[in-house]
Amino acid sequence: MKKETNFWSKRLFIHLGLMCIISILLFFLLKSGLSNFTLHGENIVVPDFVGISLEEAQVVAAEHSLELEIHDTIFSDFVDPGYIAAHIPHAGKEVKENRTIYLSINATGPVMVPMPKAFDVSLRQAKYILERNGLQVGRIDYKPDIANNYVFEQKFKNTQIETGTRIPKGSKISLVVGKNSNTKVLVPSLIGKSYTDAISILDSLMINYNAVFSPAEYTSAEDSTQAIVWKQRPFSGENEVMSLSEPLDFWVQPKSIAVEQE
Repeated sequence: MKKETNFWSKRLFIHLGLMCIISILLFFLLKSGLSNFTLHGENIVVPDFVGISLEEAQVVAAEHSLELEIHDTIFSDFVDPGYIAAHIPHAGKEVKENRTIYLSINATGPVMVPMPKAFDVSLRQAKYILERNGLQVGRIDYKPDIANNYVFEQKFKNTQIETGTRIPKGSKISLVVGKNSNTKVLVPSLIGKSYTDAISILDSLMINYNAVFSPAEYTSAEDSTQAIVWKQRPFSGENEVMSLSEPLDFWVQPKSIAVEQE
């Protein structure tokens, strides 16, 4: 009876041992198969799609087992129109097989955005609204009003623009802003300064202005922005003040002429 018991005990241990071995083998086989199925530990380096066409990118993506999706359209000076300007994930990143790469395509023309409502708000709010929508604050014209820094009008190319009108992204929008007419400021001296520096000073002081360009030839946009102020009205001087309700006129001429006159 004892021998029979020992026999069955040994047989039980043998079966248990075999079951353990089989379980271990199955575990490693399943783990190995799952790893191969999911490409665990195997990454694909994202190639650089910037500067190539969508057709070329699709060929490269297929070779690397990647998917492509156009995310948006932007305007870039660094790649040809219609070509890929950027993508996420970026080149050099490691991703899994079949990962989707989101592309930004360089527009074939200016990117158009709807004009937001940037009036009936404070000047600070208007600037935020314009920048959030991809636009820039252009010239600020002040008019006498008790509502200080309140935006009354928005203009594009000197014409009032309606909300929703589509314009090129990055355009400059002029604003008509209220300013207490009783406010006085010292008249700044603009003589000898460039046109760009002059309007920067006037804008910081919230002074309206009229720029008069001499009839001399301006061969480029830079010639105009770097033109030199040679005359202004009202004149600057010690304790000379002006009201913000009146404009300051100044006259400019090409920098080359100003240098010759020195």
